Amino acid sequence: MQCRLGWDDNAQAFSSVLGSLGVVQHLRGLSSNVANYQNLGSPCPASAFDDKMHNYCATRGSDACCQDDCNLLAQWSSGNNEYNYIQSMMRELNRAIPYWTPHWIIDSSRAGQSGERNSCSNWCNIRGAGVGMVPTTNTSLPDVVDAIYWLKTPGESDGCTEKLPDGSACSRFDKMCASGDSIGSKAGEPRAPYAGQWFDYQVKQLAANANFHAQTLTDAHVSVRTGAFGACSTNGAECPVGYGCEQSVCMPKAATIEAYKHNSNFATRLEHAVKLLDATKPEVHEA
Repeated sequence: MQCRLGWDDNAQAFSSVLGSLGVVQHLRGLSSNVANYQNLGSPCPASAFDDKMHNYCATRGSDACCQDDCNLLAQWSSGNNEYNYIQSMMRELNRAIPYWTPHWIIDSSRAGQSGERNSCSNWCNIRGAGVGMVPTTNTSLPDVVDAIYWLKTPGESDGCTEKLPDGSACSRFDKMCASGDSIGSKAGEPRAPYAGQWFDYQVKQLAANANFHAQTLTDAHVSVRTGAFGACSTNGAECPVGYGCEQSVCMPKAATIEAYKHNSNFATRLEHAVKLLDATKPEVHEA
């Protein structure tokens, strides 16, 4: 779904349908990348989405947030990584359902590598994949993304090859599990079991290619809804509208907190932002 919803028209249609269902009052948020292989990447600033992401990155191709292993930006999709996908989705959700502020969790159980697929439309038991970022609440979009988890258990098969490991026919075979990127499509590779069953070969591969720190926190922790928890000077000139400088971190002012109903977790946000700021400071070694 992530690949399809990266395009504005699809994201708009999804947001409109979700708003029409009358269920968002019962939902705290959404999940992304579940059982998929998209890397977390780095979030582009909120201003990148004011026009189009491909326009922003056309002149900033060297920016980390514009890395595009699946060549999606050239297709006018903003989902070149999970953080940018979520920011793009938030834009459309806020337009369609302005009274709802969803929080997100991201599945990183297979997101440790990038560029391992010949086609990013392939999703079944991908060869060369690795376990990604360890579960954490320390995210690069702390006002939008609550946490990163391994939602899909590493080692659970995505689906079966045409023949099962015991040589019998797979009754639920999906041709995507015979893609050129899928384990079992090359000579010498083991056959894959039914979806959800333990795939020993795959989990060993995921472990061998693991990247538990596949996320780079920067000093500009951007939120599409409420700006950045970035570093600031005493006068707060670097802070976005509605923010002030507190403990050298741009934090929401009282009116902003009230407008976005942050009162219940503001203390946690402040503590979190200060920790993020500390993490970006260079180490000082005494002689």
